[in-house]
Amino acid sequence: MYLISLYFDDGHTGKLEQYVHDVEKITKNCYLTQNHIPVHMTLATVRDHDEKELIESFDHIIKNLKTGDIDLVASGSFAGHTVFVMPVLNKYLFDLSVQINAAADHIDADRRQNRYRPFSWVPHITIARKLNQREHLQAYQVLTENFHPMKIRATRIALSKSQPYQDICVWHLQEEL
Repeated sequence: MYLISLYFDDGHTGKLEQYVHDVEKITKNCYLTQNHIPVHMTLATVRDHDEKELIESFDHIIKNLKTGDIDLVASGSFAGHTVFVMPVLNKYLFDLSVQINAAADHIDADRRQNRYRPFSWVPHITIARKLNQREHLQAYQVLTENFHPMKIRATRIALSKSQPYQDICVWHLQEEL
């Protein structure tokens, strides 16, 4: 499987990585670090495909995309095994999701039930995952105590392979003038 994800400005990436390390220190669950999974926000996924074709297909749309601001406002949890921080779904993020998913649909027409599609997607940045019940409670407490809302800047989009996580191509978004 391939992910198409947002990466962020270095300063805020460092702050988000600190949340990951704070949670790992308390829970001893180092899944993200051990698997070299960077701080990111997944916009879409596609099933296994020819990498060159994926890069060419996404390059046509991504090369014209711009950086944008995202307000992280809350922390949360999925199914008791993942903790995350969550943005406001603003126009920038929604439009980006629509554009990236349109390109993904063109490549992988069978992804209609994909949970990253617009109107089905819960945008988030994972801070810890694969947690057991005790780790989940500890992680959520640490994140709740330490998280403060912030405005981050989307600066790059990556095409990455999962399992193991590996960036295949990273595009730098154009700065707005």
